[in-house]
Amino acid sequence: MSFFEKDYIEIWYSRKEHFLVLKWLDSITTTEFREGMNALIEAMEYFKTGKVIYDLTLAGALHPDDQHWAVSDWQERAVKAGQSHVAIVLASDIFAQMAIIDTMNDVTLPTASFDSLKSAIDWIRKQGDTNSRTIL
Repeated sequence: MSFFEKDYIEIWYSRKEHFLVLKWLDSITTTEFREGMNALIEAMEYFKTGKVIYDLTLAGALHPDDQHWAVSDWQERAVKAGQSHVAIVLASDIFAQMAIIDTMNDVTLPTASFDSLKSAIDWIRKQGDTNSRTIL
């Protein structure tokens, strides 16, 4: 089920498996990045799931200011919204990979990276059910 869609992003929800997928469709601007990430928080709250797959296969490298924002501002709000498990499908671009890995070093949630969406889905399926969690 599609939740948020623009020419640079898709966020969809798997009703059957109770997880979200955020897929970047192109390199993005700071405004697009923040809009998409904030929409993801809304999706976590709406669907009451914290299991998220980030598909970055088409994304470019993040600007350092966006990396800082993701860690210093967005991440805390995402955890409060219920984010509990993170699967990342890495881009083939080495600079994009390095930026994401650097940013993810500060994440304290169960996190894994993959080279395909199928592998990420297989992993997220095996993670515990987040239906019973308490949202602060």
